[in-house]
Amino acid sequence: MKKILLTAVSAFALTTVAHANSSTSSITQSNNGNTANVDQVAAAAGGASTINQSGTGNNATIKQSDDGIGTAPIQTSNVQQSGNNNAATVTQTSNTPFNYPPYTQNASTVLQAGNGNAATVTQKDDGQSSTIQQDSSTNVATVTQGVGVTDTTYENSSSIYQGGDGSHEATVSQTGYENSSSISQIGINQLADVNQSGGFNTASVSQSGADNLSYTIQGGNNNQAYTTQSGVDGSTSTITQSGNSNIASVNQTDDGSNLSQPPLNNSTITQSGSNNSASVDQNAQTLILDNTSLINQSGNGNAASVAQKDDSQYSSVEQTGNGSSASIVQGQTQYGTDNSFGNASTVSQAGTAQVAYVEQINIGSWSDVDQSGSGNHGTVLQSGYSSYSDLDQDGIGNTAFVNQYGSDNSAVTYQNGDLNASTILQGGATNTANVSQTTDGNVSLVDQSGSGNFATVAQ
Repeated sequence: MKKILLTAVSAFALTTVAHANSSTSSITQSNNGNTANVDQVAAAAGGASTINQSGTGNNATIKQSDDGIGTAPIQTSNVQQSGNNNAATVTQTSNTPFNYPPYTQNASTVLQAGNGNAATVTQKDDGQSSTIQQDSSTNVATVTQGVGVTDTTYENSSSIYQGGDGSHEATVSQTGYENSSSISQIGINQLADVNQSGGFNTASVSQSGADNLSYTIQGGNNNQAYTTQSGVDGSTSTITQSGNSNIASVNQTDDGSNLSQPPLNNSTITQSGSNNSASVDQNAQTLILDNTSLINQSGNGNAASVAQKDDSQYSSVEQTGNGSSASIVQGQTQYGTDNSFGNASTVSQAGTAQVAYVEQINIGSWSDVDQSGSGNHGTVLQSGYSSYSDLDQDGIGNTAFVNQYGSDNSAVTYQNGDLNASTILQGGATNTANVSQTTDGNVSLVDQSGSGNFATVAQ
């Protein structure tokens, strides 16, 4: 069966080529200077293309090719462009059928309402699905699925929606199998890039505001990546998952209406191990300086959680061991006040089953937690000003607790034995405490509430 229906009103060019069985094409063009090219070749039991262009200077090109002498290679494509100077190019190539129910097929839908949009979809292998809808102007969307007729890069799905004031750019590359990607960009001048070369990965990016950047790279299998960036200006999120069964979630929110300059929240999550989870929540209500969060998980079964509420916070979590957890809380949610900024926290966890918790609800404090060995617990609370805490645990079953609620205090904890317990409490100002536990089963308590005190414990 071969059916072609063409309707053109003040159309510039129409080109159709169809061969073999079951090829259907319908073209409708209104106004001036529109171009439509449909090429369905060797479409045994496949084809079907609909192009509907209203406006001027639109261009749509569809090329659907198959005859792998297989069963149910059906390909469909639907392009609707209203507005002016839009371009859509769809190429679907699937020369071999996928031989199990539901006998999936390629399908591409491009809807562009606005002006100056560009959409490119290339689906090489079978079972791919792509939907692009751009309801603003000067957007660019590119989707590439599959690498050729290998039957190893199948069943990928991508959905891109770009609205708001336009000038967005979205790129999706799916060269693995059974991956899912969804990008929604509202606002102006957003960029999102998703690269999925593994299998069974899920990527979801939603950006609202302006000038946000999102990069998602999934080279492993069964990974999940979620990025939500709202606010006015300039957040950047990078998620790289080369391991398996990892979960990464980033939520960077700011809406201070750009009172001074962009808050520039930055988040980088790298997961090269397996069964890790990472969650970052940054909220900075637009006061001058940026927040930065770095999470690197190369071990297995680790969990990292970071929440940075005010501006000018820095945190780094490095998990090279297995089964550890790290939580960092910095600053308070800012509503017109700026009283919990400029904190820095680093957590490094090797070994197994480590637990670290750092809370900095203050100004200008610094905390460093290093854990190796196994089963160590470290807690640092900083609620004063300009305090310093260094906590090192290299043993088995050690616990350390540091609470700094004064200002300009310094606490150093070193545990190299097993089953040691250390507690440091610092109020007042300019106090110093050094605790070293290198044997087993020791207990230490240092409580400093005045000013200028110095304490040293060696066990």
